[in-house]
Amino acid sequence: NKWVLLFRCKMTGMDGIAITDHNSLRSQKYGSFFKRRGIDIIQGEEIMTTEGEIICLFLEKEISPMMSPEMTVSAIKKQGGMVYIPHPYDAKRRKTILSDDARERILEDIDFIEKYNARTEKEEDIRKQKAIAEEVCNRNSETVGLIGSDAHIWWELGKNYCVVDERISKDNIKRCISAGSFQKTEGKTISHKFTKIVKA
Repeated sequence: NKWVLLFRCKMTGMDGIAITDHNSLRSQKYGSFFKRRGIDIIQGEEIMTTEGEIICLFLEKEISPMMSPEMTVSAIKKQGGMVYIPHPYDAKRRKTILSDDARERILEDIDFIEKYNARTEKEEDIRKQKAIAEEVCNRNSETVGLIGSDAHIWWELGKNYCVVDERISKDNIKRCISAGSFQKTEGKTISHKFTKIVKA
């Protein structure tokens, strides 16, 4: 499973989580595990396009991978979903990063972009990631920068999250994140290694 976005609500004390497995909605069946513990669920998918990854939030139906970024965004918007750009820069994961050209072409449709991704390790990459996110937000006033947990393993949960004033919904998510704050903890190299073991 992949838990990309975590929330902590100051008003209600209730948490929220976005489940965004790679090219699949299969992990949504585990949503009941979180719901029983009073945690709100945002259904999503991390989709590999022909030019890198795009995340969709508030997804109803699974979107096929390996379409162009434009076709992927179109499919997301048809479902009323929201477009989220993860790890806009990370030399270690260059094969999954959405290309600069693709990001430029879909600029007007980007709802969220990560200013910080918990699995980006090098300081130089973290600085470039933040600079790209800030540029996108400056050029598209509708884009909201945020912090991504990118948690693949249970011990990564609760390390990086958005602190918001009210319970998250599709209607208020942009406003809540824009007005909120972030809890940031540096990621651990061992998390990447463990993921490789799981894949093997």
